[in-house]
Amino acid sequence: MSQTGAFMLSFFISAVFHEVIISVPFRAFRLWAFWGMVMQVPLVYLTKSLQGNQIGNVIFWVSISLGQPFSVLMYYKDFILLQAAEA
Repeated sequence: MSQTGAFMLSFFISAVFHEVIISVPFRAFRLWAFWGMVMQVPLVYLTKSLQGNQIGNVIFWVSISLGQPFSVLMYYKDFILLQAAEA
């Protein structure tokens, strides 16, 4: 397998497991974590092209600091909406 293929496959497998790990406790299969992981692939290539430039570092830290909490908040929002619908 090529290096690019292995890179894509590892991100895909990681995205699937992230989705399972987060969606099961929240009882809401919404693909927020999956797409959050998949969208890191173009981010890797973008920041790689900006290597040695401070903007690449800023993009990385903003995406890590805001992306993951946003994903968990979206699951929580869906969880609350499901709980309200069941009541």
